[in-house]
Amino acid sequence: MLEKFAEAESLPWDDPWLLSLDLEYHNIDPSRGLFFQVKAGKRITDWNQSVRIRNASYRPPANSRAAGRSQAVAWFRDSELPYVINWDSISSGPQDILVMSDPFNTYTSEVTAFLRR
Repeated sequence: MLEKFAEAESLPWDDPWLLSLDLEYHNIDPSRGLFFQVKAGKRITDWNQSVRIRNASYRPPANSRAAGRSQAVAWFRDSELPYVINWDSISSGPQDILVMSDPFNTYTSEVTAFLRR
C-alpha cells in the first residue's frame, strides 16, 4: 500500500507524509486506524475476533515476556501477597521487583526464582 502511494505521489521513503500514513495504518483505534479501513484488513480483523483474541485471553505468546507475566498472574491469584504486574516488571512489595526489559525473553526461570523468594 505504501509503495503504491509513494510511487503515485513521487515521494521518497523518508517523506513525512509516508511516515504519517505508516503510523495511522498501525493506529489501534478502529475508528481511525487505516488497517481497519482496508477490506482485506477487515477479514483479518474478523478472524482475530473469532479465533486469536479468544485464545490470547487464556494462552500468552510462548516466546515473549507475556509467558513470565502469566506465570506470575497464576501464582499471585492463589496468594495473599500484594503484587503489581506491569508490562515489563513484576513486584511484590516496594523492594522486591523483577524487571523484564527484553520483550522477546520469556523470563520463566527468573519468574520462578522471583516467586520462590
